[in-house]
Amino acid sequence: MTTSARSPDLLERHRDLRRLREMALGFGIGSVLFGAGAACAITSAATNLINVLYAVGAVFFTFAAGVQLFTALDHRPQDERVGLHKAIRNPDLMSAAIQLVGTVYFNAMTIRALLDANYASIWTPDVLGSMAFLISSGIAWYPIARERRHALVSLESRAICWANLAGSIFFALSAWGAELLAPGVYRSIYWDNAGTLLGAIGFLVASVLLWPERTSDAT
Repeated sequence: MTTSARSPDLLERHRDLRRLREMALGFGIGSVLFGAGAACAITSAATNLINVLYAVGAVFFTFAAGVQLFTALDHRPQDERVGLHKAIRNPDLMSAAIQLVGTVYFNAMTIRALLDANYASIWTPDVLGSMAFLISSGIAWYPIARERRHALVSLESRAICWANLAGSIFFALSAWGAELLAPGVYRSIYWDNAGTLLGAIGFLVASVLLWPERTSDAT
């Protein structure tokens, strides 16, 4: 009887652990690919290679953000119906939804650059996508959001938030540097690439911290 009574909790815990690993892998692989793309841009590598790295990296970011949103939906209070007015009051859900929007926007922009017939343009961070990341990282600091999202890695919760926030700030700097002042003239090529590289490192650190320890599986 005791085992049967605990089964739903155990199943939920294992589901959350699986999703936590999926999020960590998605954001981690996406970060590595974004960092590689930025490094290639700094070294003036082939444009098509850079765009492929960014496009595939954005897909992994979107996958992880989607898992994060489903997790937030599962962790909302049982009596809370899904709706805009309810979602606004749920910081964990809002943070996840806004981040997903940011990653989808990155998907659209990176694929657009990839499909450029002449491979003439390299994807550069856009303000809207970068701002979505920054807003999401800020909301994630809300105590309820951190408690629900990092329940299985509570000791790393603050460090994860700091790493995500740092990554989002650097992505925002990258978007600032990527502003097109004139055809072929950007505000700061240095910050366009360096911001993306440093932002990717920030998200990579967060994804490593997000990975649950083996002791989390002991139930």
